[in-house]
Amino acid sequence: MDFTDKRRTIRLLHGQAFFQVAHLTERPFTVVAGTTSVTALSTAFDVRYGNDDTEVTVTENAVQIESDGDRASSVRVKQGAQAIYDYARKETVVSPVDGLVALAWRRGQIAVDNAPHMLPFSTALVGSRLPPSSAAMSTPSE
Repeated sequence: MDFTDKRRTIRLLHGQAFFQVAHLTERPFTVVAGTTSVTALSTAFDVRYGNDDTEVTVTENAVQIESDGDRASSVRVKQGAQAIYDYARKETVVSPVDGLVALAWRRGQIAVDNAPHMLPFSTALVGSRLPPSSAAMSTPSE
């Protein structure tokens, strides 16, 4: 953590964290995950820093993402979207996301969507280890 008069910076070494911050132009809030920097623009967002990629889910307002120190390729991600920066490809893909599903972990839930091969595992897990309200599952409509 590096909080000064000019900036607020947190380094995420591995794993996942949720942030809800106020926008202060004179003291930007930035999360650094590997070579990816996520700067809050008065927002709530989630950062998952993994071995192969960094995933950012925005639930309120927007963030600015810069990867590998390349400001020219920075991308603005708005509410309801998720950006995934792939380390090997060195590219960021932004797509729409259901924030309730993406942040199910914050509520102690597991969300499985469009994964029929997971149904036996999910049913066993839900039935044996989790309270009844801790999972959401769906299969594709036919």
